[in-house]
Amino acid sequence: HSCALLRKPAKNRKAVDATANWCCDAFGGDKQLKATLQLIAAGAAGLQHLELYPNGYVDLPTNRSELPPLMLRGRLKTSSGLYDAVLDFARAPGHAWSKRGHLFEYLR
Repeated sequence: HSCALLRKPAKNRKAVDATANWCCDAFGGDKQLKATLQLIAAGAAGLQHLELYPNGYVDLPTNRSELPPLMLRGRLKTSSGLYDAVLDFARAPGHAWSKRGHLFEYLR
């Protein structure tokens, strides 16, 4: 499961936040998808910068190949554009398991 906390509006707090991989098998355990969803949420919350600590959970180490560098361009720099791209990826032909770990390739 996951938990959400209500916070002060973004203008009243720092523009940087930190997060780690969600520690469950939500979304098939796809770390790229979970990181992208966190980026979308951070943008929607008005954060200017999100720091991802992929090895935030000692019991669930992340191999660098699971989260390669990702540079977002154009419409992908907005939460709505990134969200639309994730939906396009989900709707693209192929089984969900065959797409696991390939979202960043799609977003490039």
